[in-house]
Amino acid sequence: MIQIYNGTLTSKERVLRTFNHEKADRVPIGYFANPGIQKRVAAALGVPADKDSVNDALGVDFKGLMPAYTGKPLFTAPGPERHVHPLTGAVTRWVANEDGGYWDYCDFPLAEADDEIIANWPVPDPDDFDYDGLLEKCKAYGHKAVYFGHPGISDVMNNTGMIRGMENIYMDL
Repeated sequence: MIQIYNGTLTSKERVLRTFNHEKADRVPIGYFANPGIQKRVAAALGVPADKDSVNDALGVDFKGLMPAYTGKPLFTAPGPERHVHPLTGAVTRWVANEDGGYWDYCDFPLAEADDEIIANWPVPDPDDFDYDGLLEKCKAYGHKAVYFGHPGISDVMNNTGMIRGMENIYMDL
């Protein structure tokens, strides 16, 4: 098994020192991979392929968390070959490759939308999330540098491009 130097600080201490431009015991580590790569990294490390096992083996300092959505469904998939993101309505299709494949954005439901359609696009109610459950997750990962969100959440380009199409959002700017 590959040995990673985990240092003398907790992940949270390490990241806070780094953000404060203070000396840390090592550079903070972040990691994210698609499922195919995740399995191969886990096999190389000799650990189970779940995110926590791989992240712990790699010495990852960050833990991304989101509150669970508990509201009514906002979207349905447009067909059997498609998935739809339950909070944004972004549509994906499976693209096979030599490593298995991945879900790629397609169909862009707001590509031809006018102002009225965009104004009426469903968005989740902030009250429809389980913040108590999120608090419990934060406590469970208190030794990590916990963050909320990911690329595509609370940004202009990624999330909007996933439902409107990149060429449209550039024109909309």
